[in-house]
Amino acid sequence: MRDVGELLTLDEHKARLAALTDVQAVWMALACAERLLGRASPDQQSVLRDALTSAWESLATADSERAATLAAVLEERDDLDDDPVAAVFYALEAVAGVPDAAGWGAARGIDDAFERVPYPDGATGFRPLEEDTATETVQQELRWQMLAADVVSGSATADDVMAWVQQQPSLGSDRP
Repeated sequence: MRDVGELLTLDEHKARLAALTDVQAVWMALACAERLLGRASPDQQSVLRDALTSAWESLATADSERAATLAAVLEERDDLDDDPVAAVFYALEAVAGVPDAAGWGAARGIDDAFERVPYPDGATGFRPLEEDTATETVQQELRWQMLAADVVSGSATADDVMAWVQQQPSLGSDRP
């Protein structure tokens, strides 16, 4: 049992996600993409919302071809490296059965947290990874993803996961 206030590590996070089954990892990628949707720019919102809705539907109907087609459309976007866009892309690829895509999707949530770590104005370099990992911004995302992994691993269906995700607050659009 973890002590209250004890910091989570990236290795613990990686190990927790590695313990998920393939199906659970897909659900996790979808959950992380849903969480990041609030960080998308206004012009990305509707496209990504539609893509995520289609991803859940594709999962429910076992239509991996539809998910792959939608992923190919997103792959052509100039903003594919934006964390919310990439998270949806990888979630679609995970639904389509692309190996490792689910892990990449979850990683975009962690990447987004690191991007939001405050640095002093005029900073010209980065702090050591361990210091940034210890910030409240990154710890919040690690805690949320660990909780999500617990929910995902204890859920019987994708509908159970989607219901839980819909009750979670989205990340705000306080884009840097």
